[in-house]
Amino acid sequence: MLAASPAAPGAAGGVPSAPLSTPNPLALPCTVDANCLTHRCNVAAQKCAWPCQTDNDCMPGNACIAPTCLPKLQ
Repeated sequence: MLAASPAAPGAAGGVPSAPLSTPNPLALPCTVDANCLTHRCNVAAQKCAWPCQTDNDCMPGNACIAPTCLPKLQ
């Protein structure tokens, strides 16, 4: 049998290739998600996806409560 291909890093049930929102001109510069705290890095724009528009703009475990990504409450 063939082994299943590994999941993409950070793809915790989300769609890692979904487009991120266009960052505000005041958004922090970034090169990786770790630079953006609870937000994700829009690598094409080299800025954090701030303000968030959808949960896709947030790191896993966070939800978009515009304009910021906050931890999900369970």
